[in-house]
Amino acid sequence: MAFARWLISFFCSGDIATSLLWYMDAVFYNKELYGTYYLGQPTPMDMVEANEWTFETLFTLTKDIFVPSADGADVNANYGISVYETDIDAFQIAAGITSLEKTEDGGLRISEAWNSQRCADACEAVGNFLTSTGVFHGTDKETRGIFFDERSMFHVDRVLIVAGQDNTDTGKVDFEYGLVPMPKFEASQENYMTNIGNSFSVYAVNANSKKATSAVLTLEAMASENYRSVTPAVFEVAMKQRYSSDAQSSTMFDILRSTVSFDIGRLFSAHFSNYTSKTFRVTALSDNPSGFLTLAKTRTLGINRSIESLMKAFED
Repeated sequence: MAFARWLISFFCSGDIATSLLWYMDAVFYNKELYGTYYLGQPTPMDMVEANEWTFETLFTLTKDIFVPSADGADVNANYGISVYETDIDAFQIAAGITSLEKTEDGGLRISEAWNSQRCADACEAVGNFLTSTGVFHGTDKETRGIFFDERSMFHVDRVLIVAGQDNTDTGKVDFEYGLVPMPKFEASQENYMTNIGNSFSVYAVNANSKKATSAVLTLEAMASENYRSVTPAVFEVAMKQRYSSDAQSSTMFDILRSTVSFDIGRLFSAHFSNYTSKTFRVTALSDNPSGFLTLAKTRTLGINRSIESLMKAFED
């Protein structure tokens, strides 16, 4: 269970909240549709295990698959992939890039990886991909509905959709599917990385509380109990058995959980005017997906000022 202080409160998350597991971002695929297009070829799960699951691989598999509907309406068409727009953020984390990082003296700073050409290249690649004919991106209800109706081969979303927890009345996955982690930006990247989608649960303790120690101990006890009893039931039984079709799928859940990444800039994005959480997504969805560094530069001053106020709260 990790703690962080913001203004006058300490926030924590981890095994204390099962939402941390249900909000892991992943790439889902319809096994039957995949077999229709790529019969006899390695599956996405095979590619993950062979370290071949990259942005380019996913984009190549899906970007040109588009089958118009009989009535000519795109909303009824078939796509290579549907992407919930909020989870475009997951591509940034998948590339191993967080917006903020800790300094040696315990402070915060804008991550060198975030303010880099590599991040700009990743953003441009995602932005160009989103304009491909085989890609449908939109709200959670729109994109999930397309995938649930078996009109998209792949889908980027949170794990919760396998259990019908999306709260949008679109149902749940009721056909044979596979799921894999978000792809690496390039094969040389050390690990797959898993983003936690908005908004998983955090618990708070007021820094000025007269019973802060008791509150912290209570939270620790809750987290410990959940770790020993609740998490195994949700992760080991529900996810890895009930919602996994085979041992290979179960292994994918292990990869997701073991590579969860926390970005302080995302955790406290409101404090940073959402610049730390939305700059990548906004640029990728814009008419100029190559403009990440330009937009990031205009937001640097505001982010640094917010870092200063955040660190001052630590001192106080």
